[in-house]
Amino acid sequence: MAEDRRRILVVDDEASQRRLLGGFVESLGYQASYAASAEEALEAIEKDPPEMVLLDVRLPGMSGIEALAEIRKRAGALRVLLITAYSDVREAVAAMKSGADDYLGKPLDLDELEVAIRDALGGQRKPAGNTPEPPEWFVCESIAMRRLVGTVAVVAPSEAPVLVVGESGTGKELVARLIHQWSPRRDQPLVTANCAGLPESLIESELFG
Repeated sequence: MAEDRRRILVVDDEASQRRLLGGFVESLGYQASYAASAEEALEAIEKDPPEMVLLDVRLPGMSGIEALAEIRKRAGALRVLLITAYSDVREAVAAMKSGADDYLGKPLDLDELEVAIRDALGGQRKPAGNTPEPPEWFVCESIAMRRLVGTVAVVAPSEAPVLVVGESGTGKELVARLIHQWSPRRDQPLVTANCAGLPESLIESELFG
C-alpha cells in the first residue's frame, strides 16, 4: 500500500473531535476511519487492521489504556498514539508502560501531532506548499500567520465549532471569512453579528431565532 494512502483509525467518543482529527489525518495524505468507543475500535481492528490508531484515553466503557492492552495482545505491531484532555503524569507513565508509541494531551498541538504520526509511520513532514494559498485579501507574510493559515486549512473542512480569539484589530473577522471560504458551506451566506452592539435581551433571539 502506498504511504500516502495508509489508514489511521481515530477513536474518540466526541463526534466533533473525531471529525477534526480525521480531517487533519486526511490533510496529511492518509485515509481516516472512525470508532466512537474502545469496543468498536477493537472490532474494527480485528476486521481490517489500520496502520495506526489515534486513541482517546477517556472513553465510555473500556478506557483507552485498557484498549491499548488488548490491541497489544491482538495486533502487537500496530502503532498507537494515545490522546487525552487530562494532564496526568501517572496516566502518561501507564500509557507508555502499556506500549503506546506516543502520548499527547489536549488541546492538541497540530505540529506535534503531525510529528508523532510521521515518526510512528516513518514518513516525512508534509511540505508547507500543501497548504492552499489564501486569497489576496488575506495577507500572511509572517511565520505566525502562515501557521495560522495552516490551522485554518485543517479546521475549515470539519464540522467542529471554532472560536477565534485576539485583540481588537488583529483580523478575527478575516480569519472567520477564510474559514467560511475554505469550508463545505462556502456557497452559503456568512452571517455576522456584532454581539457587543446588541442588548443582552436580544442576543439569544438574534443568534438562535
